[in-house]
Amino acid sequence: MKKFLSIFLSVVLTATCFCACKDEEEIELQYEVPVETMFEALDSKDSDSFLRCFATPVLSLYEESDDYDENIAETIYKKLGETCDAEVVVVNHKITDKRELSKEEIEALGDGLEPRHKIKKAFELKVRVMVFSPFDREFTYSQEMIINVGKLSGQWYV
Repeated sequence: MKKFLSIFLSVVLTATCFCACKDEEEIELQYEVPVETMFEALDSKDSDSFLRCFATPVLSLYEESDDYDENIAETIYKKLGETCDAEVVVVNHKITDKRELSKEEIEALGDGLEPRHKIKKAFELKVRVMVFSPFDREFTYSQEMIINVGKLSGQWYV
């Protein structure tokens, strides 16, 4: 019984150590999740998922604007298809560079937000957007864009 108990405790301690020691890079890469989700939603023309990539206060400002489009993913997808002169396109992306924003830049990014929506950390991501027709790769569109992501209330948002 003592042998079983000591083996059991050593297994539990080993498992606890592995679970408690997450890869720091894995934790840091969580800022990429809203960008990944945004492009997956865009590629599948899912406006609800696309809009959920944005923080509630930002989304509220967008919904109140004259530019509000509840079918935004479909609209963007259609425009990208026109750019490639194709009805069906594949939207892909690659984060090519990142830069952590300074405290001053984060404060400017959060201008107009309530104090309870304070941005804790933020990155400026350089993203290469690639759009092509799966039927004819000659019609390819590629562009670099800057996307800011910030951490609000423990979650990352565009």
